[in-house]
Amino acid sequence: VEGPQFTYRALVASPLACAPRDLRTAVAAQAAAKLEGKCLRRRWRGDWWTYEVCVGDAVRQFRQPPGRDHDGFGVLAAADAAASRDPGGFAIGSFSHVAVAPATGALSHVFAGGDACDATDGEPRDAAVKFACVDAFRGRSKKVALASAAETATCSYDIVVHLAALCELDDDADLHEKRAAGTSTIDHVDCFRDADGEAGNLA
Repeated sequence: VEGPQFTYRALVASPLACAPRDLRTAVAAQAAAKLEGKCLRRRWRGDWWTYEVCVGDAVRQFRQPPGRDHDGFGVLAAADAAASRDPGGFAIGSFSHVAVAPATGALSHVFAGGDACDATDGEPRDAAVKFACVDAFRGRSKKVALASAAETATCSYDIVVHLAALCELDDDADLHEKRAAGTSTIDHVDCFRDADGEAGNLA
């Protein structure tokens, strides 16, 4: 029998211990890390431009060759994207830093230092790429997609990348059921709380 000088601390880890904000950030960060080295493309029907987000690297826009008038998606390895990229267009920005919304935990990648913009007297282009669950893609087979791109200010862009994993966070029961069945799109993310009330994250 051990003497009274020994004390123990219990550590219990579970996604149920995660604050919604922290879990949302962790899930998006995991998914973004898996996308590094890949490029997401999309061109909307009737638009001049194809938008390309190479996660952790750069954002670009370029024109499709004539005759490709369709609403198209694509996820390519970075090398394949570089080989198939049409000449011309603009570098919107290179990866700068990660930003997290304080209230919601929404994660964005910020891209800066793009090609000079004539309309803003040579200021460089820039973009913010937000990772989110997009309702229009909810329940579809696509687990990741470039959902939208908008020039919200001259030569400054807001881009949204859909992550199916974030949709699961909207329904805790669905999340835990899928994780128990091994069909969740979320990698293992747990938070822990010990007997002294300290908390943290385990991924």
